Amino acid sequence: VKGGGAAGGVAAAAGDTVADAAAAAGPPGPVGEVEGGLQLSECDGTCCRLDVFHDGAFGSICDDSVTQDTAEVACAQLGFATAGASVQVGGSGYGSSGTTPGTGAIWLDELSCAGTEATIFDCPHNDWGNHNCIHAEDL
Repeated sequence: VKGGGAAGGVAAAAGDTVADAAAAAGPPGPVGEVEGGLQLSECDGTCCRLDVFHDGAFGSICDDSVTQDTAEVACAQLGFATAGASVQVGGSGYGSSGTTPGTGAIWLDELSCAGTEATIFDCPHNDWGNHNCIHAEDL
């Protein structure tokens, strides 16, 4: 995700680095090792893979159905600015965005946010672990 500061994944606001975004005000949604907590992984300074904590472990989110609105919801949940937030899909596979694919579980698929949700869990999505993806499709 690229944001409004992080890319094939989620990013922070334009011009922000991941460190800049992390220094911002605390996140409004679950973050880290709590059920449903988000985490940015394998960051390169402007782009990160977006992982989610479930059932005691972090796992990835498939890029199927993901739009710009998903980046804005994820960035807001993480406490980042949403202006300029963007999403790059495809990981190092189909879309060749360069995001480093995950290796564990793929927890979420068909994540379809409208942009008005408080957290990504308020967005329609498949049940936990129900997916038709490979890690080359990680968000």
